[in-house]
Amino acid sequence: MYVVKIDDELTKEEHYELSEKLNELLEATYSQRGLKQIVATGFEILKNPFFICDLYFNILDYTDCEIDEERLKWKGITQNVMDYNSLMRLKEEGAFIQVYSQNEPVVHNYAFNKMRSIAMRLEIKGKVAGHIVIYEYFKSFTKVDYQFIKYMAGAISNELMKDSSYSHAVTDVFDSYLMSLLNESLPADSSYKDGKMLYYDLKFKRNLCVLVMQTDTSTSKSFSLYYLKERLSELIYNSKMVVYNNRIIVFIENDNQEMLTKNTYIKLRKFIESNYIYSGMSNVFHDITIMKKHYYQSLAAIRFGQKYEHKYKIYEYKEYYLYDMFYVIEEHDELLHYCDPKLLELIEYDEKNGTNYAESLYTYISSGMDIAQSAVILNIHRNSLSYRIKRIEEIMSLDLKEAKLGFNLYLSFQMLAYCEKYPFKVKEYVNFDLKRKEQLGR
Repeated sequence: MYVVKIDDELTKEEHYELSEKLNELLEATYSQRGLKQIVATGFEILKNPFFICDLYFNILDYTDCEIDEERLKWKGITQNVMDYNSLMRLKEEGAFIQVYSQNEPVVHNYAFNKMRSIAMRLEIKGKVAGHIVIYEYFKSFTKVDYQFIKYMAGAISNELMKDSSYSHAVTDVFDSYLMSLLNESLPADSSYKDGKMLYYDLKFKRNLCVLVMQTDTSTSKSFSLYYLKERLSELIYNSKMVVYNNRIIVFIENDNQEMLTKNTYIKLRKFIESNYIYSGMSNVFHDITIMKKHYYQSLAAIRFGQKYEHKYKIYEYKEYYLYDMFYVIEEHDELLHYCDPKLLELIEYDEKNGTNYAESLYTYISSGMDIAQSAVILNIHRNSLSYRIKRIEEIMSLDLKEAKLGFNLYLSFQMLAYCEKYPFKVKEYVNFDLKRKEQLGR
């Protein structure tokens, strides 16, 4: 492996040849046909195959040509699955450190690669974003090729910078890895994922969670996502952030169960309110490779939080997981089919007789069947509530002391809340547990 000295003197003819090739590259760049046109032009000029990849070895593009798999492992390139063993051997040889630390093309001549190659780093806004690899497959490299490759790498970098998904997201190894998980562009084989983490020495803390920030599109008062991302990075120190699908995705890791300190949580809530942001937080998880599932949890929390509360705040998935389950069930079946018929009978009784037994029952069940606490919340005497509970048992023909029954009724109440088919107001109902804690002074 060695670094090509670009200032090597070219002959007059070589200078002319380079000038002609650079004009072709310039035309491809100005054609506005994107990265593929630059790649196609580069192949016509170099007469050798090459590929472009980001920091996490996701293939961004490659030359379309026939390759003998016995001579060069190319099939994996076309399927975005680079040979892991080769990557590890290159790492052990220090190949990537060499490429990313140089401003010049680097020539590799390893036996296991079967042929020479030239690698050149790609940069976006002064940060390494990936690299390009050209193989000496169809013809031998020339001094003009070395010179041209550096210019082509610059053209490719400029083209990638036009795409916000690269220019803002793929700026370091960790960011690139998060984007790969969100795009599900890593191979399904979990050992491959683990191996890649090992390659980059990415080690994570015990507890992980995903926080999604989504600005209110109905207002024009919000700042750009990239400005907000920079400000958020000052608030949440134990995190990494990327912009993905017009949202800010915050990856938080912590060895403690508390993902955000109380002080950070308070500051974050103020930031969210002042910048018109809806935010969803996933459950805590421990396996980084299932991050995408918890990204969806955060989106679900935002969806239901907006529907039932419509505030600029952090909606936690643990408060809405039942609604998310109902959402999935509802796609396949009528949700109310699963509701306890006895509860529906009680609601019907209330409607006919002008009573509010259903609300009293929910208060009683959600308070852990504690008469004293329930009476405080309902602002009635405990004897009055005891009488109501007895009447409820008579109307429903059941014994509320049965443990399973209490759970079934609570679940049924949540189904009714989700379907908005109950006698309480939506806002009061959804925030009922929180109100109960506040009234009890907790």
